[in-house]
Amino acid sequence: MIEQNRREVMSSLRLPLQEDGGALSSTYNAIGKIFRIATIMNGLVLIGVAVSFMLLPIEASLEESE
Repeated sequence: MIEQNRREVMSSLRLPLQEDGGALSSTYNAIGKIFRIATIMNGLVLIGVAVSFMLLPIEASLEESE
């Protein structure tokens, strides 16, 4: 039991030392951000297209009533 607790404490102390980062990890973080933003933008474009198609019949009915 004590040995297991000691291992948990030692492993928790080692974690910050392994997260030194570096150029490669920052590049992967940037790539991840780019892909996340790209998917959000694609979603917003699709929502905009869907809303515009929903507004087309309303515009057509307003044009006919004039």
